[in-house]
This record gives sequence, structure tokens and C-alpha cells, in this order.
Amino acid sequence: LGAPERWLDREPPLWHQVMERLRSGPEDWRLAYIAFAFFVSSIIFLPAGGVLLLAPAYILSRAYIDFMRDKGEPLGARRWLVYPPIAILFVFAVITALVGPAVGIGAFIFEESGLRHLTGQRLNEQMLIGALLTGAGAWWVVMSGLTAVLMRPLRFIFRPILDRFRKRHLLWITLLGVVSAATGLAMLWPYLPL
Repeated sequence: LGAPERWLDREPPLWHQVMERLRSGPEDWRLAYIAFAFFVSSIIFLPAGGVLLLAPAYILSRAYIDFMRDKGEPLGARRWLVYPPIAILFVFAVITALVGPAVGIGAFIFEESGLRHLTGQRLNEQMLIGALLTGAGAWWVVMSGLTAVLMRPLRFIFRPILDRFRKRHLLWITLLGVVSAATGLAMLWPYLPL
């Protein structure tokens, strides 16, 4: 009689087609498809905690990249399936590392009891901007040093995005930090007791 699908008038549901493709498709693509499915699911279910699906998407993507490197084959078009979860986590980590502690340090410097006590004056907008710039600059200098020390594990975590990243690139962050801290201190200078 043949396959049961031959006697059915309708096409199987989409989820069944996808599962059949994963089961019978080329082995080199399966892990990439699963990683991409987790990534797309994390976006679809974002309001319901879909961000938690980024972790398995990232792990599967990294596993696939290492699998292909061990085989000595280039990713080719499959990179479009495995790069997005790694890139999203990388961008989130960079923004968090650059902004989070910098704002916290600036807020600590600007703290009502700290800066007012030090200057003995009423706080104003220039003092706030100066404190934020000083805090951000100080953090960026420290962060570039920490990143230089932790370069090997960071390069492993965010492979292949950081494959070409070198310690000399951190000099730009250090320079930005020095300029920011110097500008912030220049803004605070008139208010500091001498």
C-alpha cells in the first residue's frame, strides 16, 4: 500500500515537517537548526521569560562552532543560524560592562552626602555630569585592564566574535576612560576645596 502520507489528501502540520527535517536532514546542520530554534523561541516568548531560552541557544551555538572547527570545515551559511545568540549575549555583556558600573561609580561620587560634604556647596548639573564622567572614566580604565587580564577566557566565551580582538584594541577604551575622567575632574575642579 505504500506510505500512509500517500493516501492522505492534506499536508502534515508545519511542526511535523520541521521535526521530520531535523530527523532526516544533513547531520551537519541539525545542531545549528536547533540552536536557531531556541533563539527564535526566546524572541517569540520574550514576555513570558523567553530570555531564559538564550542560554541553551548560546550553548548549542558554541558547541556547533567548536564541532565544525574540530572537523576543519568552515561554517559557511550556517553562521547565520549560530551567530545570533552569541552576538546578543555579547552586546548585552558589553553594554552592561561599559555602562552599569560606570553609572554606579558616578552615582556614588555624586551621592548627596559625599560630594556635598566634600565641596560644602549645593549640588548642580555641572557637578552631576562631572561626577558621572569621572566615575565612567575611572571604571573604563579599570575595565580595560581587567579585560586584558581575562582576554583568553573572554575570547573562548565569545568565539568567534572575539577571534580577531587583541589587547591593543583595549587601548581605545583606556584612552576614552582617561579623557572622560580628566573632563569630569575638570568640571568638578571649581567646586573642590583647595
